[in-house]
Order: sequence, then C-alpha cells, then structure tokens
Amino acid sequence: MNSNFFSVPSISEINEAYKLLGLNSSSNLSEIKNAYRKKVLKTHPDKGGSSNEFILINQAFELLLKINLKNKKDSISNNNLTEIKQITREKPKTKNMMFYLEITLSEAFFGVKKIIQIKRNKISNNESIIKENKNLEVYIRKGSFNGCKIIFRGESDECIGFNPGDVIFELKIKNEKVIKREGSDLFIDYHISLLKSLTGGFIIINLFEKEEINIKLNEIITPGMKKIVKDKGMPFFNNEKKRGNLIITFIVDFPKKLKENQINLIKKAFLNSNNQNQIKKGKENLLDKKNNISLNDRNKKNFCVMEDYSEDKRNKDYFLS
Repeated sequence: MNSNFFSVPSISEINEAYKLLGLNSSSNLSEIKNAYRKKVLKTHPDKGGSSNEFILINQAFELLLKINLKNKKDSISNNNLTEIKQITREKPKTKNMMFYLEITLSEAFFGVKKIIQIKRNKISNNESIIKENKNLEVYIRKGSFNGCKIIFRGESDECIGFNPGDVIFELKIKNEKVIKREGSDLFIDYHISLLKSLTGGFIIINLFEKEEINIKLNEIITPGMKKIVKDKGMPFFNNEKKRGNLIITFIVDFPKKLKENQINLIKKAFLNSNNQNQIKKGKENLLDKKNNISLNDRNKKNFCVMEDYSEDKRNKDYFLS
C-alpha cells in the first residue's frame, strides 16, 4: 500500500476504534483480537448484522493492529494523549474524497493492483492553491468483498489551516454470469451430457480461466445434484492461504431425439447387467479421449474429491483469523 496508508492517527480515530470493539486504550493485542472475533460474529451480514457496522469493525481492528505492529502502543495510552495531540496538532480536516471502484470477481479472487488518478487541491511553495493530478496505487487484497474500503489517509484536498482529509475507495464487485459468490464460497452450474451422467468419466472446471480443477465422476449424476469441493472457493480476506468451498450444481443435458437403434441399445444395456458394465467401461474410455486424458495419464493427474452438499459445510464468512 502507499506509504501514506498508515500515518499517526488522530485521537478521535483511536478512541473511536477502541469504542467500536468495546475496549479501552490499555487493551493489549490479545484482547483486541478476541474482541474483534466476537464483534465479527455478531455483526456479520449473513447472520443478520449490519453491513456498515461490519465494515467499521474491520477497519477499527486493522487500525489498532497496525499501531501495535509498529510498536506505537505506548504512544496511544492515556498517559501519552497529550504527546499525540502535540504531534498531530489537531486541526479541522478537509472533506474526504470518496470513490467507487468497480472490479471483477476474478480480480477479487486473485488480488490486483490498480493505478487510480485523482484530482485534488494542493498548497504550492508560495502557499497558493493549485490543482494536482496524483496517482495512487490501490492494492486490492485476495478475498475482497463488496463494500470493502481502502483508505489513503491525508491524501484529500490540501487547504491552509486544515489537515487534509482521506481518500477512500469503496469496492463494487461486478456480477458474474457463470460463477456466483456467497461469503467465501463459489457456486457454478455445470452442464454434462446424459451419457456422462450415467457412465461417469472426467470433468475439468476452469475458475476464471486461470485455475484448472480436475474431477473424476464416480457415481450417477442426477439433474440438479449438488456437490461440494472443499478448499476451492474464494480466499479468505484475512487469511488468503485458506479458501472457502466450490459448490457445483449439475445440469444434465438430455438428447432432444433418439434414433430407433439408439433406443434399442439403451434398453438392451439396462436389461442386461453384463452388457451394462461393458458399455460403461467403453464409454468412459471414449470420454477420456475426448477430454485428452489418456489411460496412462489417469493416475498422474491430481483429481479433486467431491462430497455431498449440505448447508453445514458452507463457509459464509469473508474472514478467517
């Protein structure tokens, strides 16, 4: 993030951060983390909480965490509030600049850096106000979500006698046609043929055209069946090494018409169990060739395991501490 992302915060910002977490300025890092976890669970939108309060809680936690990590804990205790006031020289702030930044779900998945140019007022060397175009490097973290705010402190308009306000980017994630998101889970509809639904085989799912997920079908797939692939969803916002789940809804494409000889073959296959097993094996080999998977390559690929879907296996949270 820009070097100005973390600057000495004002007393009111510090006090407000502690207040949002139900703490006071003598709280240590462990107490801050515990309070944060409780607040996130209570205010999460998926659990009936307020989206605005949820975002404010996370911003307060990040502010206090950065202060602790930079060993500034002592400077914000009650005994040193006078020192902080002298450092910041409290002045009224100019108005914050607010921008909506639209990104794709793919960009939220992989993370991205964007260069955004803003126009602001700047105090020149002779103390006159001039217009300035300034480029800000906006780092969008993996797992970012709608309403997530990225703040550049002190980058708003400059004015004599005022401290500059903040520049705030609020993320808006575009809706995807193929992949849907709920919390840290991803949902897709996957079309398969009637033949593959009955005889099995292999499928390849490309997430955002960059991540290939190989799956072997070991059972009959019925229309509307849902399966879950663990740890193949969105990265968690606070722990990008861990991910939510991928939920697949299978759509079976039935043939519009069958020839008489095809109908007879199907009847024969279902009436004769021996023939059924032979047809299954033969069709699976054909499907392998169609997907460019040779018999020798089967054991070389890392196939993901599908499990039966249930709401209990969902990851509705954006965060994982």
